[in-house]
Amino acid sequence: KENIGDLLIINAQLSQAGIFTCTAQTVVDSSSSSAKLVVRGPPGPPGGLLVKNVAETSVELKWSRGYDNHSPIGKYVIIGRSFLSSEWKKMMTGV
Repeated sequence: KENIGDLLIINAQLSQAGIFTCTAQTVVDSSSSSAKLVVRGPPGPPGGLLVKNVAETSVELKWSRGYDNHSPIGKYVIIGRSFLSSEWKKMMTGV
């Protein structure tokens, strides 16, 4: 009777992604199989934020996409506050 084994990976970290190989060996022969491990995580922050053309009621922002960590970025939410208020508010969504 043949037994089939399972490999269970718990709490994998993003840095542990890669190709893993399992080898079974007997006195007669050996057999190997490889699999690619993809670890999904929350997207990272945007990079290279550049603030330009600051005016009284507007500002121009430019940035580069952050790492998506295999969880595609669907939108950015921009929040801001004025010098007169300490409360942060959504300025624009779905960018």
